[in-house]
Order: sequence, then structure tokens, then C-alpha cells
Amino acid sequence: WLLVAVVLGFIATSNFTYFVSARLNESDADSVLSLNLTDAKNDIEDTSDQNLLALTAKIKKAIDADSASYPGYYTVGMTAKEMQDSSVQQAGSAKLTTIAANEDVSEINYVNREGLIIYSNVPAYIGFNMNSGTQAADFCWMMFNEKEESYVQNYGPISKDSSVWMKYASYLLSGGENF
Repeated sequence: WLLVAVVLGFIATSNFTYFVSARLNESDADSVLSLNLTDAKNDIEDTSDQNLLALTAKIKKAIDADSASYPGYYTVGMTAKEMQDSSVQQAGSAKLTTIAANEDVSEINYVNREGLIIYSNVPAYIGFNMNSGTQAADFCWMMFNEKEESYVQNYGPISKDSSVWMKYASYLLSGGENF
């Protein structure tokens, strides 16, 4: 009987050790996989941010080189419709439309110190107050209050239309009064 008891004890201990080891290995594999996926996600986000900032810097350079095409016209008291009808705005926005097409970007918005989009390749955005929504106000805060030279937001819904998800980047333009 002693031999049977020792053999059963050995089998029970071996099975217990096997299942515990297998469970620990599985847990370790899950942790390593999770860590690797997190690292890959962060690397992709960093690369995306760098690429977006590089493209935005190129667009900033084009706007700064032709800054006379984007005068800071008087907007106080103007409705979005009045801003959209302004010939000054239309001329500047036409230039942004050309830049957007050349650089293959969906939007370029030029925001004044008051937080109003005064030039854009998307006519419906002219006159939009960037202080009016969480996503947009975050941009104004970072650019004008925190004095960030550049800023990249995470991918998410935009303030103008929450059904649209975008990732935006911005640079302060020369003079630091517009972005």
C-alpha cells in the first residue's frame, strides 16, 4: 500500500506542478503580448504624430511664405455667413484649398487670436468658433494659453460635427497670433 500511496502522491504532485506551470506560462505570455501590443500602438501613434507634424510644418511654411494672402480681417460682430461672403476670406481660402490639394490633406483651417476660423479649404468651417467645443477649445488653449509652438491631438470626434473623427495638428504661425 505504501508503494501505491507514493505513486499516487507522485502523480498528484506532478499534475499539480504541470497545471500551475502551464497557467503561469500562459499568464506570462498574455502579459508579454499585451506589453508588445501597447508598445506597437505607442510607436504607431508617435510615428503618426511625427508625420502629421512634418506635413503641418510644410503647410505652415507655405502659409508664412505667402502671409500677405491671409490678412487678419476684422471679424468682431460678423456672422459666419458674412465671413464666408468676404472677398478677403474667399481669396485666402482659395489659396488654402490649393495647398490642401497639393499636400493631399482633408482640411486646413486658419484660426485668429479670437479662436475663429477665418480661412479654410472647407467653406462650412469659416466662422466656426474654436472655443465652442471640447476638441476645438483644447486646440485654442494649447496654442494661445499654453503657448505651444506645435500641437497634435489624438484621433477623436471633432467639435463641429461629432460624427466625424479626425486627428489634427497645428503650428503657431509667424507672429504667434494665428494658427
